[in-house]
Amino acid sequence: MMDLDLKTDAFETNCIEFCTNIINLYLEIANKQTDFTVNFVRNQLVNDDELITEIIDSVNAGLMSRETAMQRHPLIDDVKLEKELLDEEDMQKFEQQPMIEEEE
Repeated sequence: MMDLDLKTDAFETNCIEFCTNIINLYLEIANKQTDFTVNFVRNQLVNDDELITEIIDSVNAGLMSRETAMQRHPLIDDVKLEKELLDEEDMQKFEQQPMIEEEE
């Protein structure tokens, strides 16, 4: 993976240089001056199944809290809402359990 990262870094540097040159050429032709910065955002391909498994394993091993796991889970967008939904489900399960009567 290291080799791919190095190639990506070099490609990104070349792209930034190219874009900067194109923008500078345009500004020169248009007789304009402005400050600008060219930025690239890298997105990595992630296998959600593997990520979820790693999160579960980390929680089970005591390496990660459930809160952090929920924040990093790729299918959970709103941790607060998800916790509220889980609490509601737990309450419904509790209410559906039969009451155990004590014998006298």
